Amino acid sequence: MSYSIKARVYQTNTNAYFNIVEKGVWQNGTWSDQDGVLTLAMGGSGTSGMLRFMTEQGKEIFFVTLGVHNWKPWVDITEAPWPNASCVKILPEYYDAKYPVRCAARDSQRASHSIHTAEHRTISAEYKVAEGHNLELNIVIG
Repeated sequence: MSYSIKARVYQTNTNAYFNIVEKGVWQNGTWSDQDGVLTLAMGGSGTSGMLRFMTEQGKEIFFVTLGVHNWKPWVDITEAPWPNASCVKILPEYYDAKYPVRCAARDSQRASHSIHTAEHRTISAEYKVAEGHNLELNIVIG
């Protein structure tokens, strides 16, 4: 069964602006963008996508990973582990036993997650619709 996740991004702090600089997909999925709403379309459970956010100055970078695992949605947020980290490198780590923290984030099937960054920002993501096959996720950058 296919799934879709509509992701809306809200920026509440005016002291920095974040752009999405990369989109990634694991397995059978695609990203689309219509009127500022990103949609990850997935062929089934076991698929995920990742968004890399960066400030205009390129100094702050974080990732939001979202998907469906064992027929339930999940989300994770992480700061860039190194300056040139990319979705291409990090997204496969969620499916590699050599990275138990990432696998645990996927397996936990969290419907919401929040982090406090080194720059004292709060980044949060929460499924507004977490049941069924047409999911919705709000991402808030504070």
